[in-house]
Amino acid sequence: MVPLLDRSGHVKAWADPSSGWICSLAGKVFALVAFDGVFNLAGSRIGWWFGDHLRDRFGRVVLSRRSAGLNMPRPEKIPQPPKVNLPSVHPVLRWLLMPPLKRREWTDIKSLFDGLSQIRAYEQRIRSFHPKS
Repeated sequence: MVPLLDRSGHVKAWADPSSGWICSLAGKVFALVAFDGVFNLAGSRIGWWFGDHLRDRFGRVVLSRRSAGLNMPRPEKIPQPPKVNLPSVHPVLRWLLMPPLKRREWTDIKSLFDGLSQIRAYEQRIRSFHPKS
């Protein structure tokens, strides 16, 4: 398991390089890295993987490995990885996002999930305008 750090140098997630799964500090799997994309458990693309760091859909750096050449403070003490039950199957992947910007701007891990809730709210609003047949 490889620790993934935020911009303050704190471990926020763990990645399993052999399977591509990313899990929280509590050991809950929440994302999959496949074909340079980062997908949630439903298969929707939530970001991009650039070999040593993860970017959100706007191109901002969310998480990074220690060895990445990004400006960040000295990492805090790395905790032990959690015990994780990795899923045996991958979700069906849906490629919906454009490639991210090239600049290295940091953002919070919550940005990976904000866009999906806005899309779902918009979809529900559109469906409310059309009565079901």
